Amino acid sequence: MSKSRVNTEVTDRLKEMVLLVVRNLVNKPEAVEVNIRPGAYRVLVELYTDPEDVGQMIGRRGHLAVSLRSIVAAFAGKNRISVDFDYVTEEDNARSKGDRPRYTQPRAALGDNTR
Repeated sequence: MSKSRVNTEVTDRLKEMVLLVVRNLVNKPEAVEVNIRPGAYRVLVELYTDPEDVGQMIGRRGHLAVSLRSIVAAFAGKNRISVDFDYVTEEDNARSKGDRPRYTQPRAALGDNTR
């Protein structure tokens, strides 16, 4: 496995920024978890929330999800990194039998209607 070329300071700030935004939008902020997986040239941001907050995080017609992706993309552009954003649902967790899903290919990204 190759070493990450992404600065850990940048990934820490990215995680804090996503946590700050998401915790202020959900009913159960204590259940919010952000997992950052730096790769050689990309960073995967996995967002976990309480199952009851899934609808709130997606928003009507996906508007909130698209807005969150835009914020992450702006941060990524400013810091010259490439970021994939994945909203992990309860269904995704069930498929992985309780373990965090492994990153292989970007699944339907937050805000995309490809499922």
